[in-house]
Amino acid sequence: MSSELIEIDPNALRALLRARGLTRYDLAKKLDMSTKTVQRWLNESVRRIRLDTLEKLAAALDTNPDQLKKSSTSIAQRTTNRALEELTSRDFVKKIRTTGDWQNYLNILKSFAPHTLSSEQRLSLYKYIGISSYHLRKFRACRMYLNQAIQIADTLEIPTEQLDIMNWQALREETTGNFAEAQRYFDKAEQLLTEIDDPCCHALFYYKKSRLFHQMERYEEALICAKKSILLEYSNPDAPPMLNIALNYLQMGTTYLHLRNYAKARVMFLRNIQTAEKAGWVRGIFFAHFYLGLLQAIKESRLTNSHFGKARMILKLGANKRYDHRIAQFEFIYLVLQKRYDEAKHNIAVRLKKNRNSRLHFSYTVLDALLLEKLKPELLHVRRSYVEVAIEFFKRNHTFQALELTKKLTDSPRLEISQFLELYPF
Repeated sequence: MSSELIEIDPNALRALLRARGLTRYDLAKKLDMSTKTVQRWLNESVRRIRLDTLEKLAAALDTNPDQLKKSSTSIAQRTTNRALEELTSRDFVKKIRTTGDWQNYLNILKSFAPHTLSSEQRLSLYKYIGISSYHLRKFRACRMYLNQAIQIADTLEIPTEQLDIMNWQALREETTGNFAEAQRYFDKAEQLLTEIDDPCCHALFYYKKSRLFHQMERYEEALICAKKSILLEYSNPDAPPMLNIALNYLQMGTTYLHLRNYAKARVMFLRNIQTAEKAGWVRGIFFAHFYLGLLQAIKESRLTNSHFGKARMILKLGANKRYDHRIAQFEFIYLVLQKRYDEAKHNIAVRLKKNRNSRLHFSYTVLDALLLEKLKPELLHVRRSYVEVAIEFFKRNHTFQALELTKKLTDSPRLEISQFLELYPF
């Protein structure tokens, strides 16, 4: 017997009964079932039926089974796959986030056959393949798998999963440079918050929203969301998730750095190191040390310092060498401060190639290229078509500070190294 459960459309069933001139009793008799069962289908107290029952119902009404389906997503009830259950558990995913080994994780997930899984596990599989694809910058695959996951989550009506998937869909849209679409996803996700009691779900929503607000240059709102997220994480009845808290401190630090509030930025990065160490998040410790190195360079105008040294040592010893746009950006800043302009030019060339599938990162790479061009005009000339792409992106997303800086650099004949950190759009 088939284990597939299909959601039926009571309105379609009612319309077919009228069209065939049948009563509920007539249909029940044809199916050799009770009238009460048919009544339950019509009033939606029973919403899903087996595939073989659907086929019998369609035959009794002389119609195609698809005409009676409410959802195109089938629900499968199968034995839980224990291996996949472990791989998609919160603790295991936390380890992957800590190490950043998304490629191997993706390879393992893709070894599972979706058709052998229950709907709940198929949902988890698609979601984490989508998330892994996001971290590996495979944005088309990310969209496809997250869309498959949300279809199942909507059919199963699991608000926590719906919220989480929409958060990741928003993050994907932000990264690829469509802020309006990202905001739309967050608006839909926010409607689900009233149905969810888990503070961790609320906290992750506000963290991801703070990232979008930062990109949209709505910095005060970004800080409010990050603070909300931290408070919610600390309200967790279990042990507070230090990795999530570290992410929020890092986000707040970058926002304060952009606002040139260096004292508060330093506090946030120091807190990030403390929480990242507790979580074992090595990459987060690297980020914080690099930002602290920038603060030291801004304050003391020194080209080398202990924080830069620690950051570069952590990066050198790191086992995971996948491309990360933030690390590539940090490397560019460091090379410019060291006046290693030829290497900085090579950095720009690699980033322009790697960031083609993200208008957000591509546009800010063009901005970095303009900074280098004005520092060393004889070394680099930025294509006008690239500048036009960046200007169009900043205009479309209303990021006017970045737009103004792009135009200013385009019109500026030269830039001194002392102006680099003053202008840099962190």
